[in-house]
Amino acid sequence: METLDPGVAASRPPLDEAGAAEIVRAVWGIDGLARELSSERDRVFRIDDAEGPRAILKVANGREPEALLALQNEMLSRLAAADIGVSTPKPIPTTTGTQLATVDIAGSPWRARLLGYLSGEAFDEVRPRSPRLERALGRAVAAVDEVLRTISDAPSRAIVWDPRGAADQIGRHLEAVSGDERVLIERVLEARKRVISPVEGELPVGLIHNDAHGDNVRVDPGSPQAEARITGLVDFGDACHTWLIGGLATACAYAGFGRRDPVETFANIARGYAAVRPPGEPEADVLFTLIRLRLALSLTVSAVRTSHEPDNAYLRTSARDARDLLRSLDSIPENLARYRLRSACGLDPVPASVRVEKALEAAAESAGPVLEPDPRTAPAWMIDLSVATGDDGGTFDPADHARFGRFVFDRMRDEGADVGIGRYDEVRWWYTTDEFVAPGNRVDEWRTVHLGIDLFAPPGTPVSAPLPGRVVSVANNGDRLDYGPTVIVEHTLEDDRGPVRFRTLYGHLCERTLADTRVGQEVAAGEVIAWLGAPPVNGDWAPHLHFQIIVDPLDYEGTFPGVAAPAQRDVWLGLSPDPNLLLRIPDETRASRPRSIEELETDRARRLGPSLSLSYRRPLHIVRGRGARLFDVDGQPYLDCVNNVSHVGHAHPRITEVARRQLGRLNTNTRYLHETILEYTEALTSRLPDPLSVCFFVCSGTEANELALRMARTHTRKTGA
Repeated sequence: METLDPGVAASRPPLDEAGAAEIVRAVWGIDGLARELSSERDRVFRIDDAEGPRAILKVANGREPEALLALQNEMLSRLAAADIGVSTPKPIPTTTGTQLATVDIAGSPWRARLLGYLSGEAFDEVRPRSPRLERALGRAVAAVDEVLRTISDAPSRAIVWDPRGAADQIGRHLEAVSGDERVLIERVLEARKRVISPVEGELPVGLIHNDAHGDNVRVDPGSPQAEARITGLVDFGDACHTWLIGGLATACAYAGFGRRDPVETFANIARGYAAVRPPGEPEADVLFTLIRLRLALSLTVSAVRTSHEPDNAYLRTSARDARDLLRSLDSIPENLARYRLRSACGLDPVPASVRVEKALEAAAESAGPVLEPDPRTAPAWMIDLSVATGDDGGTFDPADHARFGRFVFDRMRDEGADVGIGRYDEVRWWYTTDEFVAPGNRVDEWRTVHLGIDLFAPPGTPVSAPLPGRVVSVANNGDRLDYGPTVIVEHTLEDDRGPVRFRTLYGHLCERTLADTRVGQEVAAGEVIAWLGAPPVNGDWAPHLHFQIIVDPLDYEGTFPGVAAPAQRDVWLGLSPDPNLLLRIPDETRASRPRSIEELETDRARRLGPSLSLSYRRPLHIVRGRGARLFDVDGQPYLDCVNNVSHVGHAHPRITEVARRQLGRLNTNTRYLHETILEYTEALTSRLPDPLSVCFFVCSGTEANELALRMARTHTRKTGA
């Protein structure tokens, strides 16, 4: 195995830029200026002629076997012949027709190659970086590696950056790392042993590029109207025969530098990769750990090489980025990241969820009630609280929970219902305060997807466990808009494979619960474990029970997210399956999904004229307006600076009520006499200077402009403006 001693760097040839330019002129017949580029192993120079960058000269270190240099040329030749939509450097033959030259430097022979220059920006430099570009990176890595893995006779190579030997490399040099960096790396080594070791024999292997660092990925930045795209991949010096999934892990590790939600970046890259080469389950399960392992190796290598080259600022910068990202990943529940990456790879995100769902269905027949009266048999009103069609009618903000509570219980009375039911998997539009942006979520996306079922009933209503279990948590999540007093119970069922464990969460309870229910308490099916609370003690919500299933508690204690970000919807629905599998409420308690943007665009193109244009590269599906904001189908708010409502806002209560009353009486046009339009004209013109005293009523700003132009042309007999 290659080691991290200074020998590799020390064995680089003594060559300056003038000498590099002379070699290119003498051996390849190309005149140009040489500019040295940073390199870990070789001496690398960019050759510029009068038209700009032309080629890259690579003079190998003295320890590099000739067979491996020939392998790199073969890889580039194979890729040049493959139609994969990703450019790679092409070897430039010498004046004698060879692709690998031996050159004399200071009286010693050194091996050199000249490669065609790939234009474009480095991936790291592209701002802003879109999810589409990240997916394109994943596709490029997979496409290149799929070609390389066909080279079955590649010579074996021991290299520092082989992920299979990373743990050994780190362990051998761990003393070079100190402080919190060392603690982080030790946790990565423990995860490697726990997560990768049991399945490493199941991970496919082959020859891969293994170095899709941002500096090695070429991007066409595009124009303001066109999005950036991946154009090429360079530097095959770290290619090796290793785990195929290692190429994806490397690309993710470096693309995560500086990202606010690095796991979302990893997921985007994995989605692109999976479109070309879908990873198997073992590969998807180890991906997050492999990303962390690559970062830990990068930190270790930087620490060792900085001790050899203390003046190398590049090494310190790279180490800082790796340390910051590794620290960020260390704060994320490991299983949550694994589930998100499984989903991105096209796999069932939470494998245990299927067993839990089947066990819940089997146990539901013998389950006790959750509330009394029992929602399974009592008269109930199904409350639509969705962003698109919510029953509140837009007349008030449900964040005003006192008023919302009166609305709910008044409607329950009118409907003759003993229980109000709020639906599962429903997108709600009022979760747009700081409380609903969790660490690790994209900061431009609020958690709006409801993960439980709400059961509205009066304060003090007893709450029971539907199945036998053991209380594992009694906590007061007392912040406003949190759960308030909360109980979590763990249950164990059996199937043909053995025990099936899951938890149930009961939120928005009263203070009595905190005194009367204890951790470790064994409970029977139907046994009372809590009582419903009232605002503000219950988190300041309208009185109701939030009931939720938990397949994997992740690293949460005393709580668990009750709403999820739409981008992670499938992951969180796997973590919290439909509670009605157990509750068996006869009505449809799961909210319906809207049609996709793609379906709506197709239908629109078929049914509407092309002159009705859409805005934005990915059109917005807007379903509600309130105040200065529009809300899309995922409950995400957008500040409305476009529509003609800036003077009063969307859904203004006074305007809504006036419009409601008028629509209830008359909705017609100006071809009939009516006093209201004359009263409005008088009120309007009284606020205008003379001689503005006549009104024309139109339907839009565009119509007003067109009418004004027509009037001006009629009056002036001129057409210019």
